[in-house]
Amino acid sequence: MYIDVRGKRPAKNSVQSGPERGDRAFTRAGLQVLFVLLTQPAAASTKLRQLAEASGTSLGTAQGVVGELEQTGALVPTSTGRRLHRPGQLYDRWVEAYATRLSPSLYLRSFRADRLDWWRAARSEDPDLVVGGEAAAAALDTMLRPESVTFYVTRTPTQLVRQHRLVPVPRKEANVHLKRRFWDEQVVRGSKGLAPTTLVFADLVTSGEPRLREHAERLRRADARLLELDGS
Repeated sequence: MYIDVRGKRPAKNSVQSGPERGDRAFTRAGLQVLFVLLTQPAAASTKLRQLAEASGTSLGTAQGVVGELEQTGALVPTSTGRRLHRPGQLYDRWVEAYATRLSPSLYLRSFRADRLDWWRAARSEDPDLVVGGEAAAAALDTMLRPESVTFYVTRTPTQLVRQHRLVPVPRKEANVHLKRRFWDEQVVRGSKGLAPTTLVFADLVTSGEPRLREHAERLRRADARLLELDGS
């Protein structure tokens, strides 16, 4: 009896590992598409090209994520279009993946400011700025006093840096953080220059600070969109 063992390439129709098996929605780009779907309910029924533009991703990524969500039953057809099924559970998965995959890739620069009393007026000084993190939560919850401010930007606000004498420092020493804004603010908007609450909540949870986790839970129990996700 002879046993012939030799290396062979897998068949073309063999099962693939990685994103092809159902993880496209939780890659970095996939998380951006999911963010739009979770934040803007109407986006589930828009054209794929519009979804791609709103999430700052390619058409192929948007198509892959939507196809995957439909295949797994997370996105279901209705008489008026498509809608997410059990979005609260999907959002919990998004927050968890955001912390390890998307959030670290968004970080741009960090600074130290002697005072932070100017951050509320910063939006009027530079319309490109979108406030996130604990500063955004403080604008929604008067019980929170922010110790730092996070700005989501499409470019470095050099005028703001000069005007408020922001000093570049390592991230751990900073109280002003710049992160890349990946979504189209004309389509996906928070209120009064703030990041959407879906992102604010995630920023608080992923901070690792117990005091911010407490405010995150209070936000989730009070915010209309987060309540809608949990109640659907």
